[in-house]
Amino acid sequence: MLSRKSRNGFCSFCGCWLGSTELELDRETTVGQASLDYFIAKNIEELLEMKDNPGFRPSVEEMYIFLKAIIDKAGGRVAFSKKFNVPLTTARYWYEGRHIPFLRTFLEICYMVGIDIREIFGVNKIDLNSASYDNVYILPEKHIKVSLVKRSYDWNIIENILRSFISNDDTTYPSVHEVAMKIGCDKKLLYRHFPNLCKEIAKKHSAFVHAQKIKRIDEGCQRINEVIKVLYDSGIYPSRRKIESLLPPNILLREKAYQKAWKESIRNSGLTNQGE
Repeated sequence: MLSRKSRNGFCSFCGCWLGSTELELDRETTVGQASLDYFIAKNIEELLEMKDNPGFRPSVEEMYIFLKAIIDKAGGRVAFSKKFNVPLTTARYWYEGRHIPFLRTFLEICYMVGIDIREIFGVNKIDLNSASYDNVYILPEKHIKVSLVKRSYDWNIIENILRSFISNDDTTYPSVHEVAMKIGCDKKLLYRHFPNLCKEIAKKHSAFVHAQKIKRIDEGCQRINEVIKVLYDSGIYPSRRKIESLLPPNILLREKAYQKAWKESIRNSGLTNQGE
């Protein structure tokens, strides 16, 4: 898949020259991150190579056994959660076999404990119970999953902020979600503590969105009438394709309001419908 950073011969993620065996990093890439990415790519390659091996029979049960062994070796679900930066609920679901991690997350865990995926699903499997997980590699900060931390809020300040959004005379009115993002608080938490204020903000936002829609439609209909007049004065029938070719790309006659304005304008000009 191409990206904006694509350059022929270079990796679009780490900036490395693909024709070199040496690890060349740009200033935004750390050695740890590049090493992790290389490990993941290498293990995916090995998985693809092993799929034609008659002895290769990966199963979800093997993944559960691997995760359970690591969690036990780490000292239990709480210790595993802290050491591997995984939410406690997620660790519990993995341990109980109720959920399985995404492939990248699974490979990150393999990298952290120094176990190749061939040693889990391959022909020559290791004894997971005898493996050592004492020296757990800490992932680069960019890849660490931040555990949920309970934050304390000054609800008086937040209430004043919400009231300021309600009483403001700006031309735009944000949604509750946008307000929550600016405050740094979850939207559900705002609704729980200030339901009436949130409903008022939502009401103003809804009215603002509706007013913007009406304004957009009015401006679009006016533009359509102008185009029809230009075509009429030029002796050209204002068909849908002719009109749309002269309109901005965001104005399409298949929208009901614009279609109505088009037909009314043709009717008022005394033209008959000669097709599209």
